[in-house]
Amino acid sequence: MKKAQTSKTLDRSTGRARRGAVATILTGAMLSMVALAPAAHAADTTTTFSLTGGALSVTAPTTAALSDAAAGAAQLSGSLGNTTVEDLRGGTTGWAASATSTAFTGALVAPATIANSSVLYTGGLATTTGVVTAASTAVDAPMNVSVAAMSGTLVVGNNTATWNPGIKVNLPANALADNYSGTITHSVL
Repeated sequence: MKKAQTSKTLDRSTGRARRGAVATILTGAMLSMVALAPAAHAADTTTTFSLTGGALSVTAPTTAALSDAAAGAAQLSGSLGNTTVEDLRGGTTGWAASATSTAFTGALVAPATIANSSVLYTGGLATTTGVVTAASTAVDAPMNVSVAAMSGTLVVGNNTATWNPGIKVNLPANALADNYSGTITHSVL
């Protein structure tokens, strides 16, 4: 004999059935919304810009005075002052600075001349900015030929190198007392 179903039992069964039916309907509705929803849309923009490189240049003081010496001295020396290579090319190519000198000529009416082979260049140490390794191998290098004043290697982007070149002048034994001048020229490639 079956137990008679009470109203509580019926309410529980129909409640479960209703909840199950509601869950099935909701799940179906959600699946149909996903199936019927339009595909997501994306828009990509390829964006570009350019960086332009600048110049490679060298600057040096416009005048410099070496130490004075007495007639008959064997040598005099001094420094040119800060010489700077500025590399604004924004690349990875190294650079090389060189230096040459004219002969030094006296100011007298019959001027005396000291040959540029007697003018010696020392590059020394450089202070740098940016990414560059700057070095000089010039130590008392005669300036009658182009001297490798400073080189920049392992370059990345803009950089500078500043050094204070040392100059010596070997004086001939017969050098006349006079005021001498010459021109030292730096260039960079």
